[in-house]
Parts: sequence; structure tokens; C-alpha cells
Amino acid sequence: MIYQFDKFAIDTCNFQLRKDEAPIDLEPKVFDLLAYLIANRDKLVTRDELFENLWTGQVVSDTSLSNQIKAARRAIDDDGKRQARIKTVFGRGYQFIAEVIEQQPPDPSTGPGHMQIAREVKSDSRPSIAVLPFTNLNNDPEFDYISDGITEDILIGLCRFRTLLVIARGSTFLFKGKAVDPVEVAQKLDAEYLLEGSVRIVGERVRITTELVEGAGGKDVWAETYDRVLDDVFSVQDDVTQRIISTLASRLEKVGREAALKKNKDALTVHDLLLRARHYYPDWDGTQDGILRARKLYERALELDPDCAAALSGMACTYNIESSSDWTPDREAAAAHSFEYARKALMLDDRDSNAHMIMACS
Repeated sequence: MIYQFDKFAIDTCNFQLRKDEAPIDLEPKVFDLLAYLIANRDKLVTRDELFENLWTGQVVSDTSLSNQIKAARRAIDDDGKRQARIKTVFGRGYQFIAEVIEQQPPDPSTGPGHMQIAREVKSDSRPSIAVLPFTNLNNDPEFDYISDGITEDILIGLCRFRTLLVIARGSTFLFKGKAVDPVEVAQKLDAEYLLEGSVRIVGERVRITTELVEGAGGKDVWAETYDRVLDDVFSVQDDVTQRIISTLASRLEKVGREAALKKNKDALTVHDLLLRARHYYPDWDGTQDGILRARKLYERALELDPDCAAALSGMACTYNIESSSDWTPDREAAAAHSFEYARKALMLDDRDSNAHMIMACS
């Protein structure tokens, strides 16, 4: 659904807020909050309702919710003083009060013209993943907070990986408690991958299973089972979540590299080029031929997007490896190139970890 109000449009199918057709960056939770308030604009939404639907099974302070409301207001040019779009009812909750026009998004199945529109809307070349709500196999609502908490933590953790496009929680939790066809869900959410899982508690032990599924064909990409003693539920949850996130992120990168290598060279996106480049020095080591191949791929990525920080830091990495190799004709020149590319990358993205590492080594 697309909700239009004033100069804004919020697209819940493509998880995007736009102002005058220009996209606005939003944290996933702020997007979910804004979308929920707009979808339920015909009533006052209480704080308890927001906690229950957007932070299921989590302990969230009123201050945290207030900060999310402030962020949502800033995104749509509103504030707590004017309250022209999001109204606060003191001690009770919030209501979206701006006039809204609902519009159905184009159906990709109705013809090639609509398919073209759909492709233009999704311009992000990063692999997309949806984390479906983990199933509570105990069939006891008392344990929902564990399965929901793990789902939420994994989703938040994956959002920190800037090479992934993570589907918003508000969309994935619509499938909670439902038997779903992975391929159908992937199509609805426009996700290339789905992460499913389950939680079973028996006595003092908990078993958590996870499964990464390819959205296009429903093929299993990766699966794992974790058994833990349930002596401290939150420590167990944190431990398992971190293991899943680290394994999943590396697995997705590996799958992405393999897919990028199979693509036609003329159809490669910036993200594909970055993945192909990393194939030639997966463990921060590589031959002269491999490093030079990677460098050419980064150069092609920069031709497509001159402001791609990841491509710039990738160039820095290749020169950094060259500066410590025995095949380079000029180690000092390679080191200088590495520093300069890392500096440019950080000017565009001060959170680029590779660039920071290069600068630290310089």
C-alpha cells in the first residue's frame, strides 16, 4: 500500500518514505512506527499497542518510544510543538491526523510496463533478506518472548551490515504463526533470501534451529541447530543471535559472490562488481593476478558510481596488499595510493570498516 499525504508518500511494499519523489533514509523501526500510525490513523494508538506490535517480547522504555516518535516527526517535517501530522494525546498515545490518500502499488503481474516500474522502484542492488518470526514450538504463549526476541535481535544485527538490505519487521511479522510458502512470501516481500527458525524449550535446555532459504526457488542455502542450557535466557539469546548473524552474513556474501561470478558481465551491478572483486582476495591475501583483477572490478564499480565508498575502500585494500608484496615495483607508491583511496572512502562514509583499518595501518 502507498499512503500519500502532503508532499510525502510512504510505500509499505518497498519500505520507502519519499518526499517529492526523493527517498528519505529511515531506520527500520522508525519506518515501522510511522507506517503503523498511518495504517491505524482512524483511531488513537496507545503506547501499549505500539509496544505489543512493534517491540513484541521486548522491554522498551517510554523514553525510547518518545525518541522514535521524534525521529518519525522529523522525517515528515513535523515536531512536538506543531503536531500537524502526529498528534500526542498526553498519557494515552498517538494519532496520525494528516489527510491521507491510499493508493495500491502497481501489480508486477499485469504486464511488462508494470514490471519496469517495479524494477525502477527497487534500485538498491544489495541482496535483500527477510527474517521471518521464529516459531515457538512449545505452543505456549509464555515462551513467545524468547522466539520473538531472537527474531528481533537477528533483524537488528543484520541491519548493521550495510551490504544487506533487510526487510522491515512490520512486514515480516505479518506472517507470524502462519504456515507459509517461502517462495510466495519472498515474492510478496521482494526478498532474495528468507531466514526461518524455531525455538523449543525442554526442561532446562533450549534448541534453536535456523534455515536460510533462497527466495526464487525455495532452495535451502544453509541450516544450523543450536543447543544451549537455559540458565540465563538473555545470555543464551545473545550468544545464539551473534553466532547466527556472523555465520549468516559470511554465508550470504559467499552466495552473493558465487551468483555474481555466474552473471553476464554486461548485467553486473555495482554490488555484483564488489562481490566479484572480493572473490580474488577472500582472506586479505592474493596473487598479483588476483589483486589486479579485483582492482579492475573496483574501477568499473567507480565508473558506475563514483561516490561508492565501498569501491574506494576496496581500491585501498588492493594497494595495501600490494604495498606488502614482493611483486610490486614501488611499495611506497602503493602505500600512498592505499592511504588516499581510504581517505576518500571515509569522506563519503565514515563508518567504512575497511577504510578505517587501512588508515590505522598507514
